[in-house]
Amino acid sequence: MFLTGRNIPAHITSLPQTVLNTPFGQMLRPQIEEAIRPITTAPTVNPAMHISPTHGAAQADPGSPVKVVKSMAQLEQIMDSAKNTSAVVIFTSATCPPCRVIYPVFEQKAKELDGKAVFVKVDVGEARDVGSIYGLSATPTFMTFSKGEKVGVSKDWISRL
Repeated sequence: MFLTGRNIPAHITSLPQTVLNTPFGQMLRPQIEEAIRPITTAPTVNPAMHISPTHGAAQADPGSPVKVVKSMAQLEQIMDSAKNTSAVVIFTSATCPPCRVIYPVFEQKAKELDGKAVFVKVDVGEARDVGSIYGLSATPTFMTFSKGEKVGVSKDWISRL
């Protein structure tokens, strides 16, 4: 649970602020902010989805081929529709800088392969049940499925698409 932000001791979570409150921390603040600015201002993820009030199903933004789900029921529905093809699922978190960096690449691949595979994004902060069911310990995590069966994922999976 430590990697998902739960049960982190207060003396660890408050350490950055404690250091910044010191005179030395105030001196370093401009350099720290400059160093982390590219990470914290990485391209934001376009949610591109909303929940249909009548059906509770995820509805895609016409401009994005990535389906965003917020519950296990939505993910099951999308995976059922992808049983005859392949699916790539990215598990992200809103507080994950690497997720914000890799997501535009993921979305670009989804556009290039539109119709050949189903691309799905799951924010484990919003869909905690999905993260626990799939046993996630870190984000971003990628899972691929072929004909409904989970298959192995290599570290360079995106270059092979």
